[in-house]
Amino acid sequence: MWWSARVLGFGAMLTLGVGGEARAEKAMASPAVPATSAAARSPDAGDEDDATGDAADDVAIERRAVTVLPLTPRGTVSTRQARGVTAQVRTAVDALVREAAARLLPSTKADDGVLRRCADTDACYEDVARVRGADRLARGAVAAVEGGLQVTLVVAPSHARFSATLDGSVADAARLDRLVREAFAEDTLRGSVVVLGQPGDVVEVDGRRRGAVPTQGGLVVERLREGQRALRVTRPESKNGTAYDPFTRDVDVRHGEQVELKVVLLPVVSTAALAEGAAASTANAGGPPLAAMVSLASGGALLLGGAVCGMFSLLDSLAVEQRADRQLVFPRDEELVTRGTTLAVVADVLYGVGVAAAAGGVALWMTSTPNAEEAR
Repeated sequence: MWWSARVLGFGAMLTLGVGGEARAEKAMASPAVPATSAAARSPDAGDEDDATGDAADDVAIERRAVTVLPLTPRGTVSTRQARGVTAQVRTAVDALVREAAARLLPSTKADDGVLRRCADTDACYEDVARVRGADRLARGAVAAVEGGLQVTLVVAPSHARFSATLDGSVADAARLDRLVREAFAEDTLRGSVVVLGQPGDVVEVDGRRRGAVPTQGGLVVERLREGQRALRVTRPESKNGTAYDPFTRDVDVRHGEQVELKVVLLPVVSTAALAEGAAASTANAGGPPLAAMVSLASGGALLLGGAVCGMFSLLDSLAVEQRADRQLVFPRDEELVTRGTTLAVVADVLYGVGVAAAAGGVALWMTSTPNAEEAR
C-alpha cells in the first residue's frame, strides 16, 4: 500500500507539475554564450562560409502528422497517472509543432476503443494510422520502476520502441523532449559546438567551412545533428611566413548540449628551421662539452673527498704518536690506529678514482675541440 500511495502521489505531481517545470526549464534556457554564431556569419569569414550548416544538417525536416493514443497504465500505475503522462507527451510534441517538424492530430473519443480493439496487433495500428492520415501513430504504457515512472512509446508503422524514465524533477521536460524527437522527428536532434581560438582561425565541420573565430569570444557552430562530427581548425599563414599545424578532432554532439573546445594551433617546424637550429647549436659548441664538465667535476669532488679522509687519518696518527713519545698509552689508541688506517685506504682510493675522472674529463675536452672547429 505504501508503494501504491507513493506512485499515486508521484503521478499527481507529474499531472499537475511537469508542465510548469517544462515552462520553467524553457525560461531558464542556457545563458547567452559570449561568442559569435556561425549562423550570424563572422565578419572574418569568407563568402564560402556555410552560415547554417553542412549539407546533411540543412536537409529539410519532414513535417510528419502525429497521433498519440492514451498511454496504458501498468502495474501499480493508475489510469489517471497514465493520462497525465499522456498529456505531457502531447505537450512535448507541441514543441515539434512550433518547429514545423510535426503536426499533432487531435485525440478523439474513439482512441480508447482503438486500444481495446487493436490490443497488441501491429497491423491494426497501421490501419488506424492510414485511416487517420497519420505518418506516425504512437501507443505505449506507463509503468512504475525504482525511482520513478518509465514511459514507453511504440510507434507505427515501424513499431520501434522508445522509452524514458521520469523522476519528477525539472529534468523530466528534457527527457520527454528527447523521447518525442526520437519517436517522431529524429532529424531535430541537434547540438552545437563553441570553438575558442585565436581570431581568424577557420572552423570546418565534416569538411564544410563554418566560419572564422571572431576577435571576441568564440565561434558557435549551431544546429549540428547529433552524433560524431569531424571538426577541423586551421590558421592562415602569417605575414612572416609562419605556417600552423591544423587541429582535428571527432566531437560527440548531443541534443540540446553545447560542446566547448579551446584550440591552440602550433607553428609548423620546417626542415630549414631545424637546419638553422642545428647550425646555431654547432656554432655555440665552442664551450666545453657537458660530459667533460661532469667528468671534471666528479674528479674534483673525489679528490676533495680523498684529501678530507687523508687529513683525518693524519690527525689520528699524530695523536697516537704524540702520546707514545710521552710514554702515555690509552685504551682507545688501538681504535684510533684502526680508524686512521681505514681513512688512509679510503683516501688512496678516492685519489685514484678522482685522478682518473679528471683525466677523462680533460681527454673529452681535448677531443671535442677539433670536432667543433670542423663543424664551423
